[in-house]
Amino acid sequence: MQPSPNVRPRFIDWISTVPYLVLFGLTLCVSEVTHRIWYLVAGIRGMEHIYLNFLSFIWWLLRICNVRFEVERSDQIDPSQRYVIVSNHQSSFDIVIIGHALKAINPKFCAKQDLGQKRPGVSFPLRKTGHALINRDNPKQAIKAIRTYGELAQEQAASPSIFPEGTRARYGELQEFYPAGAVTLIKAASELPILPVAIDNSWQLMRFNMFPIPWGVTVNVRLCDPIARDIPPRDILTKTRSVIQATLTDWRT
Repeated sequence: MQPSPNVRPRFIDWISTVPYLVLFGLTLCVSEVTHRIWYLVAGIRGMEHIYLNFLSFIWWLLRICNVRFEVERSDQIDPSQRYVIVSNHQSSFDIVIIGHALKAINPKFCAKQDLGQKRPGVSFPLRKTGHALINRDNPKQAIKAIRTYGELAQEQAASPSIFPEGTRARYGELQEFYPAGAVTLIKAASELPILPVAIDNSWQLMRFNMFPIPWGVTVNVRLCDPIARDIPPRDILTKTRSVIQATLTDWRT
């Protein structure tokens, strides 16, 4: 599903992207200060709330570019329950999508180690509030970090998430799931059911690497039926990928 090489940004894409980027940059600066103050005043729990609200604000800010989100939510999802969130990965906006759509279950994220440094509005909360920062060039460190991440999330009534593809699917095609990290997380958060999340068309937002953001993209999101722990972790992961693939196929046919 690669885009045509002849596709070029439109004038309206730039017209909407400029104010978005200005407000996005200001939001990062303000949130950096707010996170640090709230951490001192209200501790980790207080900053968790601020960080999720920050992600929600970015969600709404995308309306400047006429981005629409169509979210389907399974009625089997219990907002008082915590889950291991397993999602496909198409763009950096997927964290915003999960953070906003699943705010009630306190999602946490597994991110590249370099995101924990020198990223205003992002790095400080990633380091301080129970997220995982992994070095993809050091498998031992990554597995250890994911294991700790899952255990802490379960203890702290949070929902750890992971993108088993390991990297973004540039044109939206579902890639193979790497089992090592995801299976480690499923085992570490051993009391939490699995929540598959399917996302489609968020890759379109990064078609030009945000310069510009295409006008009028519709992003589909499905929060699928939770999967019980009645089969081995690797089989759970296989089943989760099948659910996500079936959802993407359903949307595209």
